[in-house]
Amino acid sequence: MLSKSLVASAPLAIATALLIPTEARADTTPECNTGPGINTTECGADSTANAPNSTAIGQGSTANGTASTATGQGSVASGFAATATGRGAQATGVRSTATGTVSTASETATTANGWGSVASGSYATAIGSESSALGLSSTTVGTSSFASGDGGTALGFYTHAGGTKANGFVNQGATALGHAAQAGAGAEGQHNATSVGAQATANALNASAFGAHAEATGEGSVALGQGAVADEANTVSVGAAGAERRIVNVASGAVTAGSSDAVTGDQLYNTNQQVAAAQAAADEAAASAASAQGTADTALASATAAQAAAGTALANAATAQDTANQALAANDAQDLAIADNAEAAARAQSTADTALGRAASAQDAADQALAENAAQDTAIAANAEAAARAQGTADTALTRAASAQDAADQALAENAAQDTAIAANAEAAARAQDTADTALTRAASAQDAADQALAENAAQDTAIAANAEAAARAQGTADTALTRATSAQDAADQALAENAAQDTAIAANADAAARAQGSADTALADAAAAQQRADDAFDNAVSAQTNAAAARTEAREAQRVAIEAGEDAVAARQRADNAFEKAVKAQAEADTARNIAVQAQADADIALAKANANEAELVYFAVNSSGAASQATGADAVAIGGDSVAAGDRSVAIGTNAQAAAGQAVAIGAGNIASGDGAVAIGDPNIATGRGAVALGADNRAIGTGAVAIGADSIAEGQSAIALGRNAQATAAGAVAIGENAVASRPGQVALGSSGSTYTLAGIGSAESRAAQSGDIRYVTADASGNLALADFGPVDIARIQGRVNRDRRDARAGIAAAMAIGYAPMPSEPGRTSYALNGSTFRGAQAIGGAISHRLDTEAPFALTAGFAYAGNGNNAARVGIAGEF
Repeated sequence: MLSKSLVASAPLAIATALLIPTEARADTTPECNTGPGINTTECGADSTANAPNSTAIGQGSTANGTASTATGQGSVASGFAATATGRGAQATGVRSTATGTVSTASETATTANGWGSVASGSYATAIGSESSALGLSSTTVGTSSFASGDGGTALGFYTHAGGTKANGFVNQGATALGHAAQAGAGAEGQHNATSVGAQATANALNASAFGAHAEATGEGSVALGQGAVADEANTVSVGAAGAERRIVNVASGAVTAGSSDAVTGDQLYNTNQQVAAAQAAADEAAASAASAQGTADTALASATAAQAAAGTALANAATAQDTANQALAANDAQDLAIADNAEAAARAQSTADTALGRAASAQDAADQALAENAAQDTAIAANAEAAARAQGTADTALTRAASAQDAADQALAENAAQDTAIAANAEAAARAQDTADTALTRAASAQDAADQALAENAAQDTAIAANAEAAARAQGTADTALTRATSAQDAADQALAENAAQDTAIAANADAAARAQGSADTALADAAAAQQRADDAFDNAVSAQTNAAAARTEAREAQRVAIEAGEDAVAARQRADNAFEKAVKAQAEADTARNIAVQAQADADIALAKANANEAELVYFAVNSSGAASQATGADAVAIGGDSVAAGDRSVAIGTNAQAAAGQAVAIGAGNIASGDGAVAIGDPNIATGRGAVALGADNRAIGTGAVAIGADSIAEGQSAIALGRNAQATAAGAVAIGENAVASRPGQVALGSSGSTYTLAGIGSAESRAAQSGDIRYVTADASGNLALADFGPVDIARIQGRVNRDRRDARAGIAAAMAIGYAPMPSEPGRTSYALNGSTFRGAQAIGGAISHRLDTEAPFALTAGFAYAGNGNNAARVGIAGEF
């Protein structure tokens, strides 16, 4: 028997079992469903995906381009294969991608990544918050970076290439790298400008500025180094007014006719030295020429004086000739014996005249030799000296010939005396003999002198052949004089012999005169006078003997001098040969030196012209730095700027304290450090450490092989780590952080933006992307920190769930209809009686039929057993049993 409590609780249990329907509550999160287009997906309220293969995720998102994807509230992807990710992101160009809140990629293949970024030129790329790439194929990386012209590039915070948002200029081919750098952004027409470094400015056509605060504002100008200013066209500056710098460690330029190389201080110094040496050589040559001219003038004056002396000697010889003629005329009055003596004396006179004439000829030849010698320059001064000695010897010979003339005159005068004086005549003839001997000796001396002159002349080369010819003529004349002197000797000997033969005849004549009676007194007086004259003649003979001895001494001395002169002539010839060889060599060296001097002068003129040109250009190439000089210690390295160091081979360090410490490393800008092979650090300042590391912008660090840090205050630490954007941090190997404040701290992690960023992934929903997939396709999930991962399920699983949901939905609707159709039967009126109810129902398209019975038991209180059954189709049947009562 059932307890009262069970009976009392039965109605509630039956009501619950029958699932009596209640009012349904609406779902506030719209579910994902298939859109109206082919293979489209819509997730989110008011999302629309109406183009084939399009996907729209997010409230109000629209994907109406074929294979487009829009993710984020209000995002729009309207271009073919376009992708817009982020609130309000718009990708309207073909294959365009916009990632970030209100980012815009509006032309073919454009990419905009970052809050408010805009890529509106075909194939343009804008990365960074509010970055803008407006020109064809332009690129911007960094917050507020701006590139308006075709091919423009702006890397770094607030960089501008080709124009600014304010002025709207569109200059082509501009490149700006570094914090607030500008290239071609000042006026229209500033195409192809390049600026590298924090706040570097290149606002002119084809201008380039490298280094923090460098300015290149002249067309085609180049500014190198921190603070450098190039404000005139086609100039290169490494400093500024009041902040000049020197350019050091420069290789020597090529100094040729067509060279445009710059010359170094060393080259200018060497050129100045060569010019000074050439000037000294020219001065020395001029001094030598002046000395030679003076010597020639002196020799000419000496020759003129010798010529005058020779003329005077010739005049004296002529006077002596006249005297001899007068004496000969007087002798004609003598008797026969005296006539014989006169004849002998006349022959001596004639011979003496001949000797005198020949001596005069020797005088002329010597004059000619002297004149010809005087015509030579300083190199043959020795010949002039030899000719002078020949002149002196000829003068001596002339003097001795004059002495012979005087002796002949004296002999002629004494022959005019009486017979007693004949002995004195003999002595006079002897004196004439001695004088003739002396003349012969002097003629021999003249011969020796002429031989010496000939020997010294023969020592000369072809250049002084004229002197040799003149000396030969003097030789011939001396030979003739010697022959004539010999003839005079023979005549003197004959005269002496004839005087000896006269002694006997004269003695006989004297004896006959003594026998003359009438003439005794006269003869006595004459004898006394003759005796006196004899005494005088004896005295004269003694004097002549003394003179002869002196003459012999002089002859021996002259012979010794001649021998020594011969030896000296040989030595002089050797010296002359040596001197000639030295002269030829000196001449050759002088010619070479002159040619070198001429070439050096020409080179100096060219170098001076180039130096003047370079000086004019270097006025605009200046450096101002108080630091130490730059150092380029690596092979082919370049260092520009105070304290800059390029220590690696082929490395480049530009800017104050810039350091390129490894092979082919590049550090541009003050304080930049590139310490890995091929590392690049550009901006204000940056550190790139590791092979191939790159740091661009302001205060970035790229540490590790292949690490890249671009923007401002970004950090990429780890092999192949990449940080793009202000304060982006990629601190593990292979980590990538893109966008402002993005952080990637795990190996291989990729972080896009920060918690406030939205994303657009171009082409993710394209047919091409799906065609590229293979194997299981699964969904990407995210946690609260934004970490992405692949779920264990994918579209297939969702489709299966959808099928089950739909089936469950149908079953649920059928179940509700069945529950409604079962109903219930009322309580029978009396115990033992049975009541029933039949029902039909419908619910949201589901129908069911059913019925219920109730049998009342015989109990004090009404109590009945109930049962019901309903049928809704497809196995959706329902049955129940229960009790009913009243209390």
